[in-house]
Amino acid sequence: MIKTNQVRAAFVGLMATVALSTLGGVAHAALMRPLTYAQKIIEASGTGSLLVQNQVQFNNEVNADGKPFALREDWILDDDQHMSVTVSGPGFQWHFRYENGVRTQITREGRVVKPAGLEFIEPYFMFRKIERLESTLVHLGVMQQSSFAKHWFALGQEPEGTDPNLRLARIGGGVAVVMGPPAEGVVDTAPAVFIDQDQFVIRKIRFSSQTEMLADRFSVYSRGVTYPKQRQIRFSGKQALVLTTLVQTRPDKKNSSEVAASDSLATSLDRLPSASLRSAVEEFYKRFR
Repeated sequence: MIKTNQVRAAFVGLMATVALSTLGGVAHAALMRPLTYAQKIIEASGTGSLLVQNQVQFNNEVNADGKPFALREDWILDDDQHMSVTVSGPGFQWHFRYENGVRTQITREGRVVKPAGLEFIEPYFMFRKIERLESTLVHLGVMQQSSFAKHWFALGQEPEGTDPNLRLARIGGGVAVVMGPPAEGVVDTAPAVFIDQDQFVIRKIRFSSQTEMLADRFSVYSRGVTYPKQRQIRFSGKQALVLTTLVQTRPDKKNSSEVAASDSLATSLDRLPSASLRSAVEEFYKRFR
């Protein structure tokens, strides 16, 4: 007959093993294949176009009345490749249109065209095609293209957690799946994408420039769209806080490029209250918008 102490010891050992396999920073048994995570991110973005309103604050700047200074953004979001935004601030209004990786600013003097880079934040919550998401993750430097190869395995024989660029980490009191090369030192500075283990949304991105974007307070809207109400972007010793105040699905069929055809009005930032704020606004809209 097995003694009570032996049973207790065996149970404790089993629980320790389970804890290590599910919470350890290098746990592999609980992980799925990268392709599966990519598919779930696509599912979480839902379908259809959105109307989104944001308030964007910078470096805790305040107005003369002591209230937080904020710019207003009005977005039309079709998918990661088709969207537009109107940015409104004191004495200026900008219009940007995004099509197939190109940003166009429409001004009275003409069109200003530039590539929309990897640090353009908005597409990370609107991916609708898995090929686009896979390509972006590869170009970010967090995954290899071979990680998304489609393989067929017998039922029960699927390999789990074999990709060296996948691991678990804690974020905001929860657990996230991290895509990115393993850390080479005590401080992890490599590019990485943190995916919420329950909702399968992108919670955090660390770019090669060391800029970090943290998304929080996700809500589920109609057509299965999961979208954050708050995002923090830390860059060059500055910080931007994006607070989403409205999310609606669009009933009409016009795409974002047809709607955002108006000119940018005055583009000068001279009426902003400080030089540091002007610097933060200029850099933010050059890099992340």
